Amino acid sequence: MSYAEELKLFKAAHKYESITVGGSNFHYILSGKKESKTLVMLNGGMDTSEMWACMLFLKIGVTKPIFGGASDGGMVAQIYTQKYHGEVGGLILVSTGGMDAATLKSLKKKYFFAPLMLFYMKHCNYEKLKPRLIKMAMGHIRNESEEQIAYAKDMFETIFKDFTQEKDVHISGLLADLMNQKPVTEADFKDLEGKI
Repeated sequence: MSYAEELKLFKAAHKYESITVGGSNFHYILSGKKESKTLVMLNGGMDTSEMWACMLFLKIGVTKPIFGGASDGGMVAQIYTQKYHGEVGGLILVSTGGMDAATLKSLKKKYFFAPLMLFYMKHCNYEKLKPRLIKMAMGHIRNESEEQIAYAKDMFETIFKDFTQEKDVHISGLLADLMNQKPVTEADFKDLEGKI
């Protein structure tokens, strides 16, 4: 089954909601009982921000969310926990780095040109850029089978098909914002003792 087919089945099985907050559109899925605790899943790929969560949660009535963050989503969960002490009900981190001083130094070095990339993303011919983005996203492939490569290509083409210039400007803005991020420390997680 291709990634596009899997995504279509997933979307058919879930009710998607959307909301506009601060001029931006957000799409989300709420499932479970209304009185249950809320588990917020943050995927990787730098396509989430700690800032939208506070505005969005207030608007849809989510309090004390338990974050499940994978990869970059785990970093976002750590930043949210740091910024909003006492507002997080729990934290689950999967395959993520810490937002400590060493990691931030490395990310700042890696994304030093992020402000320039942000400018470029705002002014480029985005439709001509998409094939390059797909090729760059597949740059990690080394010894995978032909079937795995075809699946990955289908996945990235499906993902980028729905990407808009606005979304990549947002992602580039998040990378540029790393230049101002302060390290997350053990003290930032004090409110979560016994909840992790």
